[in-house]
Amino acid sequence: MKLKIETASFEVLENELRVFRKKALPFATRNTINNMAFLGQKQTQKNIEKEFTLRNKFTTRSIRVDKEKKELNINKQRAVMGSIAPYMAEQEFGASIRKKGKHGVPVPTTDASGEPEGAQERLRRIRKARYISAIRLEKRRPTNRGQNTLIGKVHRAIRTKRRFFFHDFGRSKGIYRVIGGGRTKKRGWPKGARIRKVYDLSKTVITIDKTPTVHPAAVEVMRTRFPLVYRSNLIEQIRRAGILGG
Repeated sequence: MKLKIETASFEVLENELRVFRKKALPFATRNTINNMAFLGQKQTQKNIEKEFTLRNKFTTRSIRVDKEKKELNINKQRAVMGSIAPYMAEQEFGASIRKKGKHGVPVPTTDASGEPEGAQERLRRIRKARYISAIRLEKRRPTNRGQNTLIGKVHRAIRTKRRFFFHDFGRSKGIYRVIGGGRTKKRGWPKGARIRKVYDLSKTVITIDKTPTVHPAAVEVMRTRFPLVYRSNLIEQIRRAGILGG
């Protein structure tokens, strides 16, 4: 996208600074770069709030500005605006996440974040106790076929007090959590026990579609704010240099 900006008025002001105070122009450009970066930050945060369902403030607060502080060489001046959250790069440019282990890519469910049963969308952060790194599954292999069935795994989860287990239903597989149910030696489903899927492991590849927020923000503020911001900074330096009164 090309931005058409009327530069005639800028050139007049720039020439004023070059003639009367050469060192003032780099301050004007540096301030402009920094101002634009902070405007881009605010616009990006607005875009994020519009495009995403936010579970906390971290994503919007992750948008930071690394401003230009010392450089007076106009050609080397730069300010950086973007997110410190690694997952935001995936949202900005899109990504394909492939499985790293034997099973599929772990996708947290509403149970991982403690949403009530029946919730269709995860709106909260994953609970620390349900981070996939915090879940400890039974490592011992089943000694008989019965222990490898769903009922057998539920019984074992209750008996060992390890409430999480992996199960493959065929088309769907994942890590499940046992809720309720007392210890019993009887066959059949443990009385009062329920299971909820914590992580879905059905897909070997997950595609994240592009939802850019940083780039559109940068384009928007450049289109709508740059001329006024740059002109304002040029005039400010001219005043500081004593070229204009007031």
